[in-house]
Amino acid sequence: MAVQPKYHWQFSEKEGNIARDTIGSVEGRLHRSIAWDGHGRIGAAVRFPSRESRLVFGPEVGQFGTSDFTVAFGIKIMGIHDQNDLDIIGTRSMSGHGNWFSLRLQDKGRRLTFAVDENSKGKHHANTKTPRLSNLSDKQWHHIALVREGRTVKVYLDGTLVAEGASTTGVANINRAVDVKLGHYTRHTPKAHYEDLRIYHTALSAAQIQSLIPPVNRPLSAGEIELVATDGAAVVLTQDVKDLSRFSPRFQKLRLGAGTGARLYKGANFGGVRQKLSADIPDIRLSRLGAFPQSIQIRSTVGEPFTGKRVIKAPNGQYLSQRDDTLATASRRSAEELFIFRDHPNHDRPQLMPVSDRTLQIDDKAAVLLVDDSESHPDAFSVVDPSGNQWLKLNPNNTFSWTSTRDDRAIFFRAAKMADHEGQVGELAPGEVALYENIAYWGRTWILSDSKHDVAGNHTHFTDFHGLNDQTSSIRLGPDTGVTLFKHSNYRVANDKREEEIEDIIENVPDLGESQVGNDAISSIKIFQTIAPEDVFVSYTTKLSQDYRLVGNDLEEFSAYRTTLRFEPGAGAVEVSATDLTTVEVEGTTYKIDEARSVTLTPNELNFIMITSEADGLNTPGLKIRTSEMAENEQVVIFPNQEAHQQIAELEDDALWNAKDAQGNLIVDRTAHSQAEVASVQNTIKRVTATVTYANKVPVANPSGSSRVLSSERVVSGAAIDQPWELKFKPAPDEGDRPQVVAKAANLQA
Repeated sequence: MAVQPKYHWQFSEKEGNIARDTIGSVEGRLHRSIAWDGHGRIGAAVRFPSRESRLVFGPEVGQFGTSDFTVAFGIKIMGIHDQNDLDIIGTRSMSGHGNWFSLRLQDKGRRLTFAVDENSKGKHHANTKTPRLSNLSDKQWHHIALVREGRTVKVYLDGTLVAEGASTTGVANINRAVDVKLGHYTRHTPKAHYEDLRIYHTALSAAQIQSLIPPVNRPLSAGEIELVATDGAAVVLTQDVKDLSRFSPRFQKLRLGAGTGARLYKGANFGGVRQKLSADIPDIRLSRLGAFPQSIQIRSTVGEPFTGKRVIKAPNGQYLSQRDDTLATASRRSAEELFIFRDHPNHDRPQLMPVSDRTLQIDDKAAVLLVDDSESHPDAFSVVDPSGNQWLKLNPNNTFSWTSTRDDRAIFFRAAKMADHEGQVGELAPGEVALYENIAYWGRTWILSDSKHDVAGNHTHFTDFHGLNDQTSSIRLGPDTGVTLFKHSNYRVANDKREEEIEDIIENVPDLGESQVGNDAISSIKIFQTIAPEDVFVSYTTKLSQDYRLVGNDLEEFSAYRTTLRFEPGAGAVEVSATDLTTVEVEGTTYKIDEARSVTLTPNELNFIMITSEADGLNTPGLKIRTSEMAENEQVVIFPNQEAHQQIAELEDDALWNAKDAQGNLIVDRTAHSQAEVASVQNTIKRVTATVTYANKVPVANPSGSSRVLSSERVVSGAAIDQPWELKFKPAPDEGDRPQVVAKAANLQA
C-alpha cells in the first residue's frame, strides 16, 4: 500500500501567490516572480525564474524532531545564474551549524548536498554529497528524494541512490520554528521548475521512491490524448480545447488512448489547416500543420467509415473498370479502376460510381448501379438496378449486362482503398495496412489488405496502384496485423543488402525515414496477420540465461534467450523466420534467418522446439513462427527480449539481494554492498526495462501500486552518474581465486 504523505503540493493553482497543500490545505506563499504556467510530467508545475524566487511554507512543515522523514519532488533545472552554490529546499537560515535540514546545488549545478544538523556546535550533524551528476542540469525533468533514516541521510536521483552519509554520534533533533523554503533561504535559487512536492514523516524505501517517479508512456484510457514535451512534461486532455496557447510550444509528441483520435487545427477555435490523426506521432511539427496546434478536438475512431475510393474485384479475378462510358474489367489497378460508394437521394442503398462521375451505359442505357450488401461475406456485394429486380452479370467478353435471374448475378469484392487525404481513411480492420504519402500519417493514402478474395496480402507490384510506388512515408496497421516491406517489386532482395531492402513492421511507423528500407522506397509488400501464441502452442516460455559456444578450442560465454515452444502431438513441420536478420541455434545447429528467409523445424519426441538466440543489447529480433495448420499469411510473433523485460520489470523488492545460485548460495557479495545499494542497482535495471512497454502488452502494476509501460521507442540510460555503480558477485565455491564478476549499469540502454 502506498504511504500517505504528510504534505503534498501539486501546484494546480492558476493565479495569485498561494500554493495549497492538497492534504491539509497548508499554504505556501510565492515570492519574486514565480509563475504558474509550467507543466510537469504528471500535471502542473511552478516556475522559479529569478535567483531570489522562493516558496515559503511556514515552520510547521519542517518539525521532524528525531523522526525519519522523506522529501520528494520533481525538478527541471534551467540555469544557475552563474552561481556555484544554490539553495533548493530546507530550513537553513545561517551559514554555519544550527538546527536545520538543507539541500543545495553545488559545483556549477553538478552535485547535490543534503545535510541535517541540530545546533550551532554541529551536534549529530549528518551530510552527504553526490558525485558529479552529468545530467542534473540538462533542462530535463528529474526526480529527487531526500531520506533521513535514523542517523543516515540519503539522496536518490530518478529512483537511484546516488549519495549516502551518516552521523557518527546520533540523530539530529530538527525542531526550530523557522520557515521551510523551496528555493532561496541563505544563498540564491536556481532557475528551475518544480512539481509534485511531497513531505513524509517516515523514511521511504527505494521501491516506494521509485513508485513516485512519473511513468514514461503511461497507459491512456479511451477518450484521452496526451501532449508530451521535449523535457518530459505531459498534459492529458479529455475534451476539446479551443485555445492551446496556454500550453508550451515545446510540447512535441502526441499520444492517443485506445479507440481515440484527434483533429489538430493550426488556428484557435478549430480554424485553419487541420489534420485528422489516428495514431501517435513523435513530433507534431511533422503533421500537416507544420507547427504546434492552436486547438484540438478529440474523437472516437471506433467504427469510423472509409469515405474514399475503392478498387473492386470482379468475379473473373480482374478489377472493375470504366472503359469510356461502359463498365468492364481490367487486369491492372490504375486510375480507371477506382470507384466510390455514394448515398443516393431517392434510394436507401448506396450507389456505385466511377471517380470520373460520368454516367455509365449498361445494355446501351444509362445505368444507376445500386449496391446490394446482402451477401454472406462482409466485403462482398452485388449490383441491382433501381427496380430491385435486375442484377448486374458478367459477360464472357468481360463486359456487363442486366439479368433478372438472381443466380446469374456477379458477386464483387471490395479490395484496395485509396483516400485523397487522411480524413477519408477511417478505422482499419485486421489485415489492413494504410500507406501514407507523408510522414505523420497525412496526405494521399492507399489501404491494402490480406483478403483471400484479392491477392491474400501478396502485393508484388506497387506500379499497379496509381501513385503508390516509392511514395510511402508512414504506415499504420490494422489490429493483429504485420507487414513485410520490400524495396523492390516482386519481393526481389539482393543477398548482400538484405538489411536495407527488406523489413518487417508490426507497429505503426510515423516516419519511414527512420526505418531500414527508408522513406519513399517501398515497391512491394506482404501482409500477414499475427496470431496469439496461446492459440497455437500448448505452452511457450522465454528465459534469459548464460550460454556457451565453442570458439576455436575454447568455450566462450555469452548471454542468450532460450525460447521453448511446446506443440500438440503430430504438429508436423514448423517454419521459423525473424523480424530482422539474426542467427538462431536449434539442437546444436545454427541457422541464419530474416524476414523472408526461414528454416523448417520439427518438434522432438516430447513435442518441444527450443530456439536459442543471442541477447545482444536490450532489443533482439522477434521470432516468426508458422505451423502447417496455419494459413499462409498467419504468423505467431514472439519477441524474446520483451518476455525477459517483463520479468525484470516485475522483480519483487530485494529479489537481487536475496538471489541464489543453483546450489543455494547467495550471488551478491553482502560484505561489499549494503542492502540499499543492491536495491538501487535493481531499481536502475528495472527502470531501464520497465519504463518501456510494448504496444501489444497490457501494463502491469508493480507492488508499490504504480504502473509502468514499455515502449520500444523510448531510450532510458542507466548512466545517471559519472561514476557508475559496480555490483560484485560472490564467486562460486569451486572458483577458487578467480576474479569476481563485475556488472556495470552505465552502458545499459533500451
